[in-house]
Amino acid sequence: MNGAERTQGVRGMSSSAAAHPHCDDLAERIERFLDGDLDAAETRELDAHLDDCLPCSTERELRARIRQLVREGCGERAPSDLVDRVRARLAEVATAPGRATGDDGA
Repeated sequence: MNGAERTQGVRGMSSSAAAHPHCDDLAERIERFLDGDLDAAETRELDAHLDDCLPCSTERELRARIRQLVREGCGERAPSDLVDRVRARLAEVATAPGRATGDDGA
């Protein structure tokens, strides 16, 4: 396998990572893990996989580092009234009719 083949894979993962059973959906699961959105069982399963899969473990560390750099570079917080307005608008959009069909009225 040449270098180009190794770098192409599922959702930005290397093809060697995609060869493992859970690698194909790891990018999404890592994001959910970093957001604290995995339950205890999912977290244990992900940890076990990462213990055995160097490419996936490296991917998790890379994504965690990117998040850390973004946090460090974005020290300013949005005003609380803006945050409240954005959250309210997101809730409206999420519950609006036509959401399931992708019709956002635009």
